[in-house]
Amino acid sequence: MTPGQRGSFYAGYSDVPVGGQACKVSTSVEVTPPNDAKHFTLKLAIAPCGGLVTLSPVVHGRLPL
Repeated sequence: MTPGQRGSFYAGYSDVPVGGQACKVSTSVEVTPPNDAKHFTLKLAIAPCGGLVTLSPVVHGRLPL
């Protein structure tokens, strides 16, 4: 991809507690684009139990919903 083009990825996490586990809520995420050293911050409230978030590779264009 070249600068200015659109890229997409999937993100997934579990928000179902196990036993007495507490799912902490985030207020933001840091995103580092492919082949870049700089990141940007997005406001995002998610509650991944255990703190595990799974991401797909970045692809060119938009992914279907």
